[in-house]
Amino acid sequence: MTRLRGGLLIVCAAFPGGFGLWLLYLTMGWPWPDFLPPELASNAQGPQGTPQERVTSVPGLAALFLLAFGGAAGLQGLGMLVLGRLNGALFNILLGLFAIFGVAVLGLRLAAQP
Repeated sequence: MTRLRGGLLIVCAAFPGGFGLWLLYLTMGWPWPDFLPPELASNAQGPQGTPQERVTSVPGLAALFLLAFGGAAGLQGLGMLVLGRLNGALFNILLGLFAIFGVAVLGLRLAAQP
């Protein structure tokens, strides 16, 4: 059962980690990949300021938090999957944070709909 929970935690950690990576990509204003068709690429200017100012902005800090949270949860899940040991306190904290993250994203998505 512990190994199953570890696998579940790895799957759950992919969502905030991936969202944090995407948010960091947008915050830093990195160029669009070459394989993306021109009609899909944005013509708007990227964020202004130095890279350090962009990372220390609110979206940049949120992206770093989500990346760190996803990475920590993934490592915890990998440890549980490989070793078969359960760190109950960390597991419950990570699942609680994942639930809060999911409710926040769902609430923002519902609020954005007309």
